Amino acid sequence: MSENEPKYQIERTAVFRKDLKKAKKRGLDLSLLDAVVTSLQYGEELPENNKDHALTGNRTGTQRMSYTI
Repeated sequence: MSENEPKYQIERTAVFRKDLKKAKKRGLDLSLLDAVVTSLQYGEELPENNKDHALTGNRTGTQRMSYTI
């Protein structure tokens, strides 16, 4: 794997796409979200305020990140 290749593939769910569409419609600054998603994709550590954590139950093996605009 090359240095410039992402470590992870980001899966954009229907819920994510719907929330993103709402955020765009509201005119929110999406550059912060883009920075966090890019950090996740390249396996970088997130700032403490984003609270990356593993999920349990039927979502075991996936990650969730808190994000406030």
